[in-house]
Amino acid sequence: MPIEPGTGQPAPGFRAPTSHGQTLDSETFHGKLAVVLFFLTRPGSADDEVLLDSFDEHLVDFGHERVQLLGVAPCSPRALRDRAEAQQLAVTILADESGEIARTFGVSAAVGDPDALAPPATVVIDRRGVIAARVPRTDAPHHVEDVLEELRRLEDAIDAGDRPDVSLRPRTARSDR
Repeated sequence: MPIEPGTGQPAPGFRAPTSHGQTLDSETFHGKLAVVLFFLTRPGSADDEVLLDSFDEHLVDFGHERVQLLGVAPCSPRALRDRAEAQQLAVTILADESGEIARTFGVSAAVGDPDALAPPATVVIDRRGVIAARVPRTDAPHHVEDVLEELRRLEDAIDAGDRPDVSLRPRTARSDR
């Protein structure tokens, strides 16, 4: 069973090919943007398709929340690019063919484990590279709203001074001086 890094701990780094044909490194966002990382465990399954469609449809909402949305799928880069093109997906998905990214985040169903008890949580990583929250996935059609609500709660707590340990806002010249 993979060990799940907890809230307040540094997020594991990752580097992977994307559904857009590039390679993405988590260091790209460090110090700049918060990241929301969601996991697909059985590409092509009804649950994963609903989740993927929901995140894709709400991509603009995540932009309004000033975070980078990334999915992780246990498939080859080519299969991922073909799928993203066929479905006309705008959301960026990382190809995690070996399951390494999922394992480092404690996702037990990293490579489509049919015995997995629960779908993996979505992880919110603040711009400093620290895990700010884990949003349990209980209902694929409504999970996106749960994640957006958690982002809003975190923002409200930051604004109230209750969460000085979390930094979701993008880095700007004025805000970080």
